[in-house]
Amino acid sequence: MAKKQINNWADYMISNISKPELWLIDLSLAKTSEKALDIIDNALREFSIQLPEETQELLIGFIILRYERGDITKENMKMDIFDVLDCYDSTYLDYPTFDKQFDKENLKFNAYRSKALVAIEFLKQYAKRHTHIV
Repeated sequence: MAKKQINNWADYMISNISKPELWLIDLSLAKTSEKALDIIDNALREFSIQLPEETQELLIGFIILRYERGDITKENMKMDIFDVLDCYDSTYLDYPTFDKQFDKENLKFNAYRSKALVAIEFLKQYAKRHTHIV
């Protein structure tokens, strides 16, 4: 999700919540994607949602979910995942052998996917508690 989309989502939520949390306001004002991720990370910790030590796992999980929903092709998923890995200087995946490593039975990818689903559920529950949305 691009910084502008994150800001727009936060603005929308703020306009529909009578008393928005401070983290939501901070998210609305975030100047960079990295800052937005830090704000989300801190909010999830504050509400006892455990994130992986490295946010890259959560980002990879979101990318996998986008692929599973049909929003992106497998090739785009692969490129997006390697962009995330590149940002974190991770080298545990190899581009040429990615297709062999990626399947629904791969425990590492399933773990990433599960973490993303937990974060999405947190946001849905937050929205339910604080708005008439969802």
